[in-house]
Amino acid sequence: MSKSLTNIKAQKAAKIILAVCSALLIAVIIAACVFSAISKKEDSQMYQKALITLMPESIEDPETNYTFHVKANPNGITDENNFMSGFIFYYTDENGKEVQLDRYGMYYDDNNPRGVNVGTSFILKAVLTIKAILKGFYIAIGIIIAIMILVGIYFWHLSWEKYDNAKKPKASGSSGKSQKKNNN
Repeated sequence: MSKSLTNIKAQKAAKIILAVCSALLIAVIIAACVFSAISKKEDSQMYQKALITLMPESIEDPETNYTFHVKANPNGITDENNFMSGFIFYYTDENGKEVQLDRYGMYYDDNNPRGVNVGTSFILKAVLTIKAILKGFYIAIGIIIAIMILVGIYFWHLSWEKYDNAKKPKASGSSGKSQKKNNN
């Protein structure tokens, strides 16, 4: 295979990689723009569903020996000043009865007169899940940008090589200087 044929194949592969990475980056940007345009601050049900999806199904508390659960409040967020009112936090007691916590997700008993903030624990777990998702997203974006930089460097190298080769005199069997010497 000739050197120019392998260069042409390498250029095509680099162009394809650059195009795919660019398309992925553009798709992510468009998806983020569309999502932010669709979602409004007033659309609390969407945020409620997203948080429920990110929250764990249950959290065990060693202090109370209960396993707490969360579900979406079918009425949505009922209190404008309390986002937690969009969720129902509960546990199942010894009799198998579902016991709901207060609207802030606080559990009170004789051993915990100050209460255990179960609602915040669920929200914190959701935030940690979001943080893990974002970390993966940032890594993927970094890899895409690194690939695009490498492809750009490769194209720069090819163009520099083409320029450098065009600058060099083409070597044929004899040079012009040697012919002048022989004629004298």
